[in-house]
Amino acid sequence: MKRTLLFLFAVILIGAQFAYTDDGRNIFSSASQKVEKNLHKGIFYDMTVTDKNGKIVQKGVAYNKNNKVRMDFGDLITIVNGDDMYLYNVVNKSAMKMSAQKETGQNKLESFDSFKVPDNSVFIKKTTKNGYPCNLVKAEEDGIKMDYYLTEEFGFPTCVKTSDGNEINMTNFKIGVTDDKFKLPPGVKITDMNNFM
Repeated sequence: MKRTLLFLFAVILIGAQFAYTDDGRNIFSSASQKVEKNLHKGIFYDMTVTDKNGKIVQKGVAYNKNNKVRMDFGDLITIVNGDDMYLYNVVNKSAMKMSAQKETGQNKLESFDSFKVPDNSVFIKKTTKNGYPCNLVKAEEDGIKMDYYLTEEFGFPTCVKTSDGNEINMTNFKIGVTDDKFKLPPGVKITDMNNFM
């Protein structure tokens, strides 16, 4: 669960800056500008994570705005709001508070540009994925080959495939997210896990 969550954050944090190769520079530059614009307004979309056997591991809705992330997977909601990360259990009306930096491995959480695509990124072709015109970019990181289908309209990937068989699909992109989405509802009991570390 934790590994999948961190992988999701890595995809979401693909954001506004990339390490470029010569043939992919213009593609990533254009995607970067679109991501910046959409993060300022806020964007949300359906997200489905499948394993190497095609089995759905997680399914829900993700929200991004500036340096904020929210992922709704059934009764478990994850919120990253600046330096804080919350795991909110809807049924129990309780939440665990943690350091976002420690949980995601990001050294700087002021913006989504802290995640960079590896230097070996290569633009492959223009294609269509999940109904969106895309630019397919291949890269390798920590020995895992990855296919990024970057949407021409939003800059975000609509699909990320890994050589170990995992796949994340993002569809039904919509613009406009209020700041309330990244706050816990009143009355939630919060346990600060930082006090136990």
